Amino acid sequence: MQCRVYRRCGGCSMLEQPYANQIRWKQAVLERLFPKETVLPMLKDKNPDHYRHKIYATFGKNAQGIFLGLYGYHNHRLVNSMDCLIQHKKGNEILRTLCELANDFHLSVYQEDRRKGLLRHVYLRISSKDEKVMMVLVLGEKKFPGSKKLVKILLEKHPEIETVILNYNFRKTSIVLGEQERVVYGKGYLMDKIDGLSFRISSHSFYQVNPKQAYRLYQRAIELANLKKEMKVVDACSGTGTISLLLARHVQSVIGIELNPQAVFDANENKKVNQIQNVQFLQGRVEEVIPRYRIQADVLFLDPPRSGMGPCFMTYLDQLKIPKIVYISCDPNTQARDIQILKSHYSITVSQGVDMFPQTKNIENILVLERKRNEESRKSLISRIK
Repeated sequence: MQCRVYRRCGGCSMLEQPYANQIRWKQAVLERLFPKETVLPMLKDKNPDHYRHKIYATFGKNAQGIFLGLYGYHNHRLVNSMDCLIQHKKGNEILRTLCELANDFHLSVYQEDRRKGLLRHVYLRISSKDEKVMMVLVLGEKKFPGSKKLVKILLEKHPEIETVILNYNFRKTSIVLGEQERVVYGKGYLMDKIDGLSFRISSHSFYQVNPKQAYRLYQRAIELANLKKEMKVVDACSGTGTISLLLARHVQSVIGIELNPQAVFDANENKKVNQIQNVQFLQGRVEEVIPRYRIQADVLFLDPPRSGMGPCFMTYLDQLKIPKIVYISCDPNTQARDIQILKSHYSITVSQGVDMFPQTKNIENILVLERKRNEESRKSLISRIK
């Protein structure tokens, strides 16, 4: 693959490597972090180009005018990313149109040092089901001259855009989305499908960037968990309910626990849309929700952010003595760090890498851990003897 901004852009770090070499490198990382005998061959992406259905880009301005780009590798310089080789082609087309309109309308670009200017970022989400698009324009000012006309032209050129949201972010921050937003076209969310289930995606929803590989990730995690119909499952980072709802058909009940109230709202909407009865979503911290509702589980699923769960949570999890843990992570390094706390009482039975992010060094990994039976049996025997 030939990219004109490779090495200057912070997006892809393995683009020059043949795909087979990328997979070998990622496999070696997992075999270094986890017991080699437990690491299965990585699930490769059959189409490793233009796979990103989630696109973030930042507005910049140079001598040629307004452009959209990503921050450079280890610096804060914007690099034009409107022809990105891993972004969905339809997304790239929309980015180019948006820049043309921004230049035609003589709109201002946000300047971080002065905290002035209108256009900050754009976020696109493209459904895998029918390639409909949610567009979120992140603004640094309230007043948007000509916004109705701009959106009208944009929709005429790209009828696949199903909803447009204006998001307001006035803070000095690297976080893209602000808390205030206004829907100016459509419903303010997108619907997508995974394995026959429908999912609502709003601007703040977490949803995997690579939907085809996400399907394989979730199916493989469920398969490796070796679930039984009588089992009770906790999904400890349930987000908008994707994993919880996919699990529902395989077990007796699922309880999804999520800190973000908006995500819990979306999860309950997804539950209604799919008419699933054996899933319950609860808002709060896992450490508070589980004792409050006296929740018991045969299996616990974890799919945390890249930063992982941290020592406090993992210590609490160890104390719960749940027989099986399925830990999905987009950073095997934090995953390996977290499970160190469990090593006295749990064994890794399998590690399964899934290549969700071709052309980059990022790795998605499924770990299945089981409570050591001998330890539990020994403690039980000692208890009976006493």
